Amino acid sequence: MPTIPSNLVSLDQFAAQSPAINRRLLTYWLQSNLDGFRDSCAMKIGRRILLDQAAVAVWLEAHRPVHD
Repeated sequence: MPTIPSNLVSLDQFAAQSPAINRRLLTYWLQSNLDGFRDSCAMKIGRRILLDQAAVAVWLEAHRPVHD
């Protein structure tokens, strides 16, 4: 049986690790594909959606506000 890479986590696992980002917000980003979030950060296997933690970190960094 193949193993799931350690950088892939479920929505609930990601939300538990990141208190500022809850499952509802992740679901919104996935459903609306906000700025390519679903395309770059998510993998669907059957009915399960897994997030690549490294890809989410890159996506979030790209959306960090720039202060002068």
